[in-house]
Amino acid sequence: MKGVVLADHVDYTDHYPYDMAGLRANIDNVEFDDVKKGEHRELVIGLLNNTSEAITPNVLHLPAWMTAQAQPDTLQPNQQGKLTLTLNSEKVPGYGLTQASLYLAKKYGERISRNTELPVSVVLAPEMKEDSQQSPRLEMTADSLVLDARHKSGTITLTNRGQSVLTISRYLSTHFFT
Repeated sequence: MKGVVLADHVDYTDHYPYDMAGLRANIDNVEFDDVKKGEHRELVIGLLNNTSEAITPNVLHLPAWMTAQAQPDTLQPNQQGKLTLTLNSEKVPGYGLTQASLYLAKKYGERISRNTELPVSVVLAPEMKEDSQQSPRLEMTADSLVLDARHKSGTITLTNRGQSVLTISRYLSTHFFT
């Protein structure tokens, strides 16, 4: 028989509401909004070892545009720590929305699972020119389309009403429901 003796039972579920297979966290997704090229942003995730063994928190499937550092390196049972994620926006591929999935692990070589997934979203804003008179200016005939059984396609016309070239650098697809 094994057990852990505690002076008082402390309930951490309010501070660390997300259980990721024994490693509890204070957030369940990572968002970096309105990032400019060249910025380095940090996000700190609070962690709690909710197991009866020492663990080494780490991140699996870390994209090349992000780094992770756990402090402390090893968490004892019921010990709190933090995981600092750093975004290097210069390495994010293209402007607009970029998404990835990270997986929190209690030890190196652990298998990934949905229970340990941490979705990441980065919105990299394009560089804006200071001279508004010379800037491109997008005009659209509509900002949405309603497609159904009768209307299977539609058109939105984009027009540049500005004085310089309008570059559409990324196409974001929409979700179609069947």
